[in-house]
Amino acid sequence: MIAKLTVALINANHIVRAFGIGLMTITFPLLAATYGLHAITIGIVIGVSVFFGAVYTYAFTRSASGWGAIPFVFLSSMMFLGSAVIYFQHPAQTGLLFVAVLGFIPPVGGIFSSALEEGILAHVPDAQRTRTFAVYGMVGTAAAALGSLAAGLPHSSGLSFQTGLEILLTVYGLMSLISVLISTVLLVAHRREKDKIQDHTEPQPPIHYGRLNASHGIVYRLAALFVVDASGSGMVTTPLLVYWLHTHFGMSSTHLALLFFGEQLLEALSFPIAERLSRRLGLLNTAVLTHIPSSLLLIAVPFSSNGTFAALFLLLRGLLVEMDVPTRQSYIAAVVHPTERVEAAGVTSIGKQIGRAIGPIGGGWMLSSFGALGPFVSGGVLKIAYDLSLWYSFRHIKPGSSSNMSQTLEE
Repeated sequence: MIAKLTVALINANHIVRAFGIGLMTITFPLLAATYGLHAITIGIVIGVSVFFGAVYTYAFTRSASGWGAIPFVFLSSMMFLGSAVIYFQHPAQTGLLFVAVLGFIPPVGGIFSSALEEGILAHVPDAQRTRTFAVYGMVGTAAAALGSLAAGLPHSSGLSFQTGLEILLTVYGLMSLISVLISTVLLVAHRREKDKIQDHTEPQPPIHYGRLNASHGIVYRLAALFVVDASGSGMVTTPLLVYWLHTHFGMSSTHLALLFFGEQLLEALSFPIAERLSRRLGLLNTAVLTHIPSSLLLIAVPFSSNGTFAALFLLLRGLLVEMDVPTRQSYIAAVVHPTERVEAAGVTSIGKQIGRAIGPIGGGWMLSSFGALGPFVSGGVLKIAYDLSLWYSFRHIKPGSSSNMSQTLEE
């Protein structure tokens, strides 16, 4: 089990990081456009960032079995701060590439931090796990929504693009500094808790992080399916979507900020709804039955006659698209051995990141070569194929409590 303070600090760290990434989700594609980058180049930069993010996820979650996950949460926050410094020191194409190497290009910048945090949160009591993941996702998504909204404030205030950019990068840097401070407190609290356990003043046993063993079959099957899902998402990743809405419908940064604020706010509201639905439908059924309609709405976007209809489809999709996240996270934690949860979160996250590295390159190429129909339809079809495959492959594997996990896996 983990302390309530640890859960609170992880949520706080997630909030400030998500706000910073949300801020750059709107700013990055507009910044890239001013540097003369085209859709396919933006897709490649995102792909590079996701590739390095997958490398860090693998290295950090594997190393957590020996060192624990929290020291690597601190290291991830330092990398967040490093990305802010690079934005200031190298405001050009080279700077974007350096930030990509650190794995902090939106929309999934710093995803390795989330993989570590999810692995830690998986150790809450079984009855609280889905709600814990729902809160974690809700506060992060809400913070990202506020970040997207904040990205449009300089333009709506009449400031020049350059002045507004400097303000936004300053706020991004402030968020990264706060993240370092929070993770420092988390690291100190973790060490103190560890010392208490060693001094036998705390009756609860320490959390053990182990390598994948009994759960490896389930985890790698899930990771393979997540490659498909994330490839579909990556084909219409948010920066490419912002780029398309800006160039196709002429949406300003203010309109884009309001749109993605609304979409992410609906996503945040969907997390507690998903937790309630999962009590009635089950974790897997909730994930699949809410995800398929969101993919159909994605396919409908390029058929919009104007920006208003496109925005409406995206807002409706926002209410459904993230409902699978807390239920999927809870399901993974429930079907793997307790000591293997951090690495399970890492391996499944790598599966998503591989797809997110492939998707933007293909989506950017399709958008440049064939227009919007290619990436939206292909992405939606891939995601529906993932949902059906996930349900068919895992419909007989029921979540069990940590006390009977070994028996469940053997069966």
